[in-house]
Amino acid sequence: MNVENFLATLPYMLKGMLGIFVVTLVIIITIYILNKATSSIGKKDK
Repeated sequence: MNVENFLATLPYMLKGMLGIFVVTLVIIITIYILNKATSSIGKKDK
């Protein structure tokens, strides 16, 4: 394994992992907001 090539690809791997983390956070925040918005609708109907 060539260490120079491995070290050269680390920034790309970091960007990819950060992208996955950001997308996961966006999905979690969206679900949280939707749950808050729709939970009040269910309480009013009862």
